[in-house]
Amino acid sequence: MIVEIAQAVEFLSRLVSNRVDTDTVSRFKQNLTNVLHARFDGHWDTQRPYSGNAYRAISSFNGVLDPVLVE
Repeated sequence: MIVEIAQAVEFLSRLVSNRVDTDTVSRFKQNLTNVLHARFDGHWDTQRPYSGNAYRAISSFNGVLDPVLVE
């Protein structure tokens, strides 16, 4: 779970890095990492990784951001 969260945070940070300053990106990365760890704790079964993947999905449709990104 730790590796997957780190990769997701890096990917999403790269998407916003050209729109905001470096300090904001750093805070975003730290906050998102904390939020994702708290949200996914207890929702990650290494024996059945696809179980619960809908709960772990982060989405953005029609300009509406996933609440985890707004936190």
